[in-house]
Amino acid sequence: MTRLGGRTEADATGPTASVGASPGEVAGPKAAAVDRSTWSGPAHRRGPGPGALRDRLRPLVGLWRPLAILVAARVAMYLAIFTFSHLFHHYTLNPWDGGWYVYAAQHGWPHHVKAGLGGAGQDTLAFFPAFPTVIRIVHFIVPVTWMRAGEAAAFLCEVAMVAGVWLLIRDLWGRSVADRGAVLLCFFPGSFILAMMYSEPLTIATAAFAMLALRRRQWVLAGVLSAVCAATRVIGVAMIAACLWEALVVIRRERRWESLLSVAIAPLAVVAWFVYLWRSTGDWMAWLHTERNGWAQHTTVMAIPDLIKAVAHTHPADMNEVLALAGTALGIVLLIVLVASRPPAMFTVYSAAVLVLAATSTNPAGIRFRFVLTAFPLVVVLGRYLKDAALTVAVSMSSVVMGVILVVTLMGPALIP
Repeated sequence: MTRLGGRTEADATGPTASVGASPGEVAGPKAAAVDRSTWSGPAHRRGPGPGALRDRLRPLVGLWRPLAILVAARVAMYLAIFTFSHLFHHYTLNPWDGGWYVYAAQHGWPHHVKAGLGGAGQDTLAFFPAFPTVIRIVHFIVPVTWMRAGEAAAFLCEVAMVAGVWLLIRDLWGRSVADRGAVLLCFFPGSFILAMMYSEPLTIATAAFAMLALRRRQWVLAGVLSAVCAATRVIGVAMIAACLWEALVVIRRERRWESLLSVAIAPLAVVAWFVYLWRSTGDWMAWLHTERNGWAQHTTVMAIPDLIKAVAHTHPADMNEVLALAGTALGIVLLIVLVASRPPAMFTVYSAAVLVLAATSTNPAGIRFRFVLTAFPLVVVLGRYLKDAALTVAVSMSSVVMGVILVVTLMGPALIP
């Protein structure tokens, strides 16, 4: 006997209850008697109980571990800064680009491109809007100075970074690999940037959550997060390539054309940013001209060959160039390891795009350690292979390098982040 709307077929053809009738008042001989003494009135729809809430929060269980790792890394960095600053009586730290991000958040962007070279040509036009916007939001909510708002915004982005990366890697390779990946991420040589007000944590956070959305086929969300990623810095456009590749794969395998939504949305923020600069300054290439005039930076495919020649023929070699060459070599090796591990293709596409963008930039040329960090799949994939003693040795050596780079970078202008 089939059921229709919760009733049997016989019920559907027989006498029905009158509207509002209570049990025991159902018309017809087939109506079953119900004990009125136990009836408590019509049933009401109940909301989700504690069990449903636990089910929703279950994916977040364990997030305290990457957050604890981040805090430990930040404490280690501050101890290194405190020790060296008191040891050498050097208490003025160089904020580098962190000062520019705070200035952009406080004063915005000018309406003209400076014509000078070097310091005379430097301006906030060289800095993308996503991270200054976060600083503005924090300053609006919390009554603190702009510098303190910048520090708070940077830490919040770091929290989002480790959370996003940990959730993504746990979703792909499990909790143990995610834990080890978080350790490697927070104590990587390029992680010295976490102690400075830079946009890398926001870039990594948005990229990680965008990849997680792509894996779950949440195309609109992935596109929005990728758009924010592209608005953090020019290297963030690597997520557009990742969205495009993933959409092509899904279309080929599943014929799901809605995956193109992520591709359509991802470039919108950076396009809107350049349109704003054009409307504001009258120069379509305001960002590029400011980079070239103020920081002598430009793009060339000869950046790495020129770097190798400079290191080989300069004695003693410039420390910035040596570290850039070391970062380039490390990035290439880690990319090979990543490809050999056969991860989702978007990991490889994103990481390769980041390395290519970094490798074609000059002054200083080369893939610096913080750019390898931005290509975070290269770092966290090591969590699949490094365990126990090997992990301890790797993290210990990496932490020493990170601490030295951090201290030297903050103590003066000798080492460029």
